[in-house]
Amino acid sequence: MDFLLASAPETPTGSIWSHRGVGPARQLTEAPRPSFIARPASGGYVYAVAERPHGGITSFREVGGTLTEIGFVATGTADPCFVEVHPSGEWLLAASYSSGQFTVHPIERDGVAGPPSQVLTCPQPADTSASEISHAHTIRTHPTTGLVIGTDLGGDRVSSFAFNATTGALDWLESMELPTGSGPRHLEFVGPDRMVISCELTPGIVLARIAADGALTVIDHRTVESRPGDAASEIDRVGEFAVMGIRGSDRLVSMRIGDDALTEVDSAPSGGAWPRHLAAIGSDIVVAHQHSDSVDAVEFDAASGTFGSARRLVDVPAAQCILPL
Repeated sequence: MDFLLASAPETPTGSIWSHRGVGPARQLTEAPRPSFIARPASGGYVYAVAERPHGGITSFREVGGTLTEIGFVATGTADPCFVEVHPSGEWLLAASYSSGQFTVHPIERDGVAGPPSQVLTCPQPADTSASEISHAHTIRTHPTTGLVIGTDLGGDRVSSFAFNATTGALDWLESMELPTGSGPRHLEFVGPDRMVISCELTPGIVLARIAADGALTVIDHRTVESRPGDAASEIDRVGEFAVMGIRGSDRLVSMRIGDDALTEVDSAPSGGAWPRHLAAIGSDIVVAHQHSDSVDAVEFDAASGTFGSARRLVDVPAAQCILPL
C-alpha cells in the first residue's frame, strides 16, 4: 500500500511522509503547514499548500523516493487548503479557505509553482445565518470534459468554470446554490456528467449533474444521521459507491450512486479520531486521522458497499492528507 501523507500540526512547520508496502512511514521532508498535497500523474514533483494566514505553495522535486524543496511561492491569499495539478501539467489550481479565493499558478519549466496568474474571489453569501463569509475549499478539473468545478463551503455554492489551458484563465460559468448551512467541501466526479459532493456543515452527500455548458443541477441530496459537532470531510468514489468521512462521531458512510438517487448503504467506525481525509486504495479506505495522529485502513467491499474491520497502519502527527501513489 503506497501513498504520500501530509502532516500538519498547529505549528508553523509540518512534514510530508511516505508509506510503501507495509511497516512504518518515513518522513521525507519538512514543509510549512502542508494540509494538502498534489502530484502530477507522471510524478516527478509534489506540491504542498502552506495553510496559514499568509498562504503559499511549496514545490518539491521527487527523485528516487525522496523530496527536495525547489521553491516556495506566496498565493496572496489566506489559508490555502487545496491544490490540484491541472491535467495539462502546466498549471496548479488552488483554493484558499479563509479568504474565499481560487488561484491559478503556472508551473515553470523547472517544476516550480509560479506566482498566481489569476485570483478569483467567491461572492459573499446573501444569507450569513450559518456562515459569516465565503470559504473556497476545493477546485477540481474534470478529466475528460476539462470543465473546472469549485466549492464554496461558506457560501453553500458549487460553481463551474471554463479553463483556458494556454493562458491559464478561469471563466466563471454557473453557480449551483445548496440549502443554507450545507457547507459543500469536497467532490468526486462520476462519469462524464455527474459528481458527488460532501457537505460538511449539515453532513450529507449531493449528487449533481454537470451539463456540457457548465450548468449544474442537483439530482439528489441525502443527509446522514449526525450528532452535534459532526462535520463531514473528504469523499471518494469506489465503483458505484460514494464513501465519506464524518468527523466528531468518527465514522465512514457509504452511499450507492444510482442514476437519479443516492441510497445510504453502511456506516462504520473510521478507526481513529477526526477523519480529515481519505482515499480508496486497493480493497481499503485509507483514512488520515488528525486528532489521533494516525493513518488507519478500513476494509471496504466494492461489490456490496459495506465496511469491514479497521486496522492501524502508521502513527504520524496530525495526519491531514492521503495521496495514493
